[in-house]
Amino acid sequence: MKPRTLAILALVTLFFAVAAVVVNSRGPAYTEASGGQLVFPDLDKKINDAASITVEASGKSFTVKRTDKGWVVADKYDYPAKFDVVKQTLVGLAQLKTVEAKTADPSLYSRLQVEDPKEKDAKSALIAVADAQGNSLAKLIVGKNDYNASTNQGTLIYVRQPDDKQSWLAQGTLERNDDVKQWMDRELVQLAPERVREVTVTPADGKPFLVHKDKPGSGDFTLDGVPSDDKVKSAYDVNAIGGALALLSLDDVLPAKDLKPDAKLLRTLDYKSFDGLVVDLALYQQDGKTWARIKASFDPAAAAAKPASPSGNAKAGTSTAAAAADSSAALKSVDAVKKDVAAITARTQDWAYGLEESDLATLEKKFDDLIEPKTPSKPKS
Repeated sequence: MKPRTLAILALVTLFFAVAAVVVNSRGPAYTEASGGQLVFPDLDKKINDAASITVEASGKSFTVKRTDKGWVVADKYDYPAKFDVVKQTLVGLAQLKTVEAKTADPSLYSRLQVEDPKEKDAKSALIAVADAQGNSLAKLIVGKNDYNASTNQGTLIYVRQPDDKQSWLAQGTLERNDDVKQWMDRELVQLAPERVREVTVTPADGKPFLVHKDKPGSGDFTLDGVPSDDKVKSAYDVNAIGGALALLSLDDVLPAKDLKPDAKLLRTLDYKSFDGLVVDLALYQQDGKTWARIKASFDPAAAAAKPASPSGNAKAGTSTAAAAADSSAALKSVDAVKKDVAAITARTQDWAYGLEESDLATLEKKFDDLIEPKTPSKPKS
C-alpha cells in the first residue's frame, strides 16, 4: 500500500475516533433507542386502579379523584368531572409510545416545553396518576406538540418522565388539558332555540320585557313592547336571548349553600318551550361575581297546546305541510321533556354557576340595549 494511502486511512480513522469522543462527552443527549416502546409498559394492567389524577401547570395544580359517585374535581367542591376527559387521559398515558429520543440536556428542555413545571415561566405540564393508597402509577411531564412531523397514528408530543433526564418525541392520543374547566362536566342546559316559545326577562332594576315566537322552528324572535318611535336595533341580539340556553355552559361553580341569603338578585329569565319545558334562571351578585341558579319544571298546558299554523313567512316553494313538519321537528315528547327536567334538576339543584362572559353579556341585556330610534337624531350645528 502506498504511503499516501496509509496517511489518508490514518486521518479517516483519527476523525471517527475524535467524533466518537465528542459524542460521548456530550452525555446522553441522544440515545440509540429506536423508539416504539410504551412510555408506561404496565399502566394498561393497572389503569382500573387509578384513583386520582393531578395536573400541575402555570404555577397551579388541581386534582381529579374517583369517589363512590364517580370522578369529581376535588378543587371545585367535588363537582362532577367529565368522564370522557378522565378516560382519554388514562388511556392516552397507557397507550403512549416513544418515537424518537430527544435532548437530555436540561438547558434545552424549554425548547420542547418539558422543563420542570415548577420553574419560573415554565410552559410544561405534569400529569400524575395515583391509586387509592397514593402509590404512583404514572408521572409524565408533557410538552408541546410537534405539528411539523407527519403521522397517521395519533398526535406527536414531547414528553419526559420527571426522574429521567431523557426527553422523547412520543405518539398517541394524550392531551394536556391544563385548565381545570376542561375536566368539569360543563353542560348545564341544552334548549334549542327552535323549541323556545318565549323568554320573560325581569331585571331587579329596569324595564321587564318579553321575547317570543309564534311557532316552533327556525325564525326570528319578536321583542314585545317596542315604542312606535323606536325599532329593534339588532335582530341578532334578540335572537341571542331566545337561544341563550342552546349551549349554556359553566365557567365556575359554587355550592348553592354557599350563596349567601343577602346575595343581590340581578334579574330572572324564565324560558318556556313549545313542548312544556320551563327553565328559570336567576342571576345573583356575590363578592363582585355573578352566579346563576337554574330550576327546571314541566308545564303540561304548554305541552298540550298545538303550535300555530305556519303563516306566509314560510319560504317560497315550501308547502304548508312541509312547513308544519319543520316547525314541530325540534319538539320532544312529554316523556322526553320530563326526562330533561329530571336530568337538569339532578345536575343543577345543588349548585350556583359562574357563566362564560359571552353568555352573561347576552343574559344581562337591558330593554334599552335592544332598541334604537327609527330616525337618528340630527347632530347639533
